[in-house]
Amino acid sequence: MSARPNQRNIKWVEHNIPASLKSVARSAFRRPPRLVLPALIATFISFVMSSLGGYKAANRCDGFWVRFDAPDPLPFGENVKRLFTTSLTTWTNTENLFDRHQWAMRPLLIGAFQVYIVLAATIGMRFKYRMLVHVLLIMYWLMNVNPLTETFGAMLELAQHRPTQTYITTHTRLLTFFVAPLLLIIGGFVGSYPQEHEDWAPWSRALHSALVAEGEYINGSIIVPRGTDPQRRTSAFFIMCTAISLFLSPLFQKMLSHRLLIWLGHHSFAVYLVHGTILRTVGMWIVYGIRGEPWEAAGLNEDGTPREQEWLRPRSRAHKMVAILVFTSLTYTAAWAWMKWVDTACARATQWLEKKVFEEEGRGVDFAYWTLNESFSGAQHQSPYIIIITPAYDSMDGGGIYSGDIE
Repeated sequence: MSARPNQRNIKWVEHNIPASLKSVARSAFRRPPRLVLPALIATFISFVMSSLGGYKAANRCDGFWVRFDAPDPLPFGENVKRLFTTSLTTWTNTENLFDRHQWAMRPLLIGAFQVYIVLAATIGMRFKYRMLVHVLLIMYWLMNVNPLTETFGAMLELAQHRPTQTYITTHTRLLTFFVAPLLLIIGGFVGSYPQEHEDWAPWSRALHSALVAEGEYINGSIIVPRGTDPQRRTSAFFIMCTAISLFLSPLFQKMLSHRLLIWLGHHSFAVYLVHGTILRTVGMWIVYGIRGEPWEAAGLNEDGTPREQEWLRPRSRAHKMVAILVFTSLTYTAAWAWMKWVDTACARATQWLEKKVFEEEGRGVDFAYWTLNESFSGAQHQSPYIIIITPAYDSMDGGGIYSGDIE
């Protein structure tokens, strides 16, 4: 939910639950516009490319998933109507006909508000009970048999728990050179479960037998309960193991703090938004040609027999290699430009809206404090608790909250 704090803008609030709750409220308010505005802009860019015929090669190529992702050509009026419809369905049923990669935006928004609800509900708890709530939530999601559930979570709030940090410091070698690598190896092996044809190799057959055992009276495993998607659950398990191993190993944290990796992470959301449109336009133009010719639609032969559709084939292997290089370079150049101008504009718009909507700082806190006192009749619900509040400063993150007990 939050990245590197800006040291100049850190605000410490001790023994002040009302101010902490207001920080959560502001962060929750920022999240929808910080997701919706960039997604709308990316969708509009794709709409423009569609209206100009930029997806012709993608619509006619021999790559099924490229054709599936590319919007079909429509008259301009119908295309405008589709733009408004798909801008809504992105957040209702996850379908975006101009940029199907945005199917993940709705789950991201829902997940963010699940985090905010947990923060608000546990903000006044003692540390051990807050951790208990986190464990119960993780167990709940592990037992959730919804096919689309991607269960991952790590109680990184332990990062502010002084006894835990002391333990890590005194056992650095054991954790860095044994526990963390072991977690990565186990997580990587489980996460390597293939998308399909798991019966082709002994290791994938063993994974399938251990995790996804099928049968009328078999309930699967804790990682992949019966009825869930094995690919999602195994990938999520790998993410959990990776997060925990990074938490346990200061060396791994230092390795991943390289400026290049931080730069890549800073631009990851922009890459997510722009890569699909660039792939289906410039990438396909290089491999198949801009005009998407020669092309003959399916129909009937002269003798009346049905004629199957023949899709465009790549011009050469060299064209594919050039397309990969151009696509990668152009995607990260576009992501840099996106973060420099588009994301900055979205952040400013969100900040302006936040200032218009919320009470002034002093009045808002006083009101929250009065409400809590009235609700709890002056009961002492505060525990030794500290929150670091960071405002919006970069990327898709609209600010963040770091919290923990003072021991």
